[in-house]
Amino acid sequence: MQLGNPQHPIYSQLLHSAQEILADETVQECAIGKKCVAVATERGVGLAFTTDSAWKMIRQTNIRALEKRLQSCPLRLLLPHYLQDDPLHCALALAAINSLLLSVSGDPCQEKWIDSLKKGQKLALIGHFRPLLEELHNRGFEPIIFELLPLRGTFPPERAVDLLPLCDAVLITGSTFANKTIHNYLPHIHPEADVWISGPSTPLADFLLDRFSLGSRVVCNRQVVLEAVRTGAGMRNLKQVMCKVVRKRNQTVS
Repeated sequence: MQLGNPQHPIYSQLLHSAQEILADETVQECAIGKKCVAVATERGVGLAFTTDSAWKMIRQTNIRALEKRLQSCPLRLLLPHYLQDDPLHCALALAAINSLLLSVSGDPCQEKWIDSLKKGQKLALIGHFRPLLEELHNRGFEPIIFELLPLRGTFPPERAVDLLPLCDAVLITGSTFANKTIHNYLPHIHPEADVWISGPSTPLADFLLDRFSLGSRVVCNRQVVLEAVRTGAGMRNLKQVMCKVVRKRNQTVS
């Protein structure tokens, strides 16, 4: 199974979705941290997870100088880095993509994926959603969990081919767009499964709604978020200054 694959169509479609929106926008400010990065444009602030490979580059880079250089950078120059090999600029490009997509779509909503579940459904989690697991167990669900790291009680991505088709509800972490692993799972999801992509860095792109419901978060306090990211805060630490938004999967009537 090929993990990171920047050439898969889902990633180029995501880039194209953002490129259709921008006009002459530029980066107003960015923040680079150990756990995530943030890019502020005139439309808002987008976030993306810092992958392990990006973090290795961060440790060898004059980060504040890079942040300064990126100020006023045209988005038309930054966004294509999402499909390239540089993991740090890839993360920054994804954050910029999210700043554009979150500005034009999404409804404030407190709806939870877990509330849409029905008793007896077989669940899959693509990503170790630690805060969610206890609640799932309390409701009587024992999900199949896929993880890149060899965590106890989880399965590697290679097992998706035989385990994922058995599941009728699937929750995918939005960080799969940062490490470019979501394409590994898509062929193995049952066509009738209820599938959500959720997390603060989930892109709210229209084309994704043909197959998924989407949950993401909009930054409500720009400066607080930027400074928190620079000091090493993770997505969980930022929830108090973000608003949850949800876009439900398109329902076509035959």
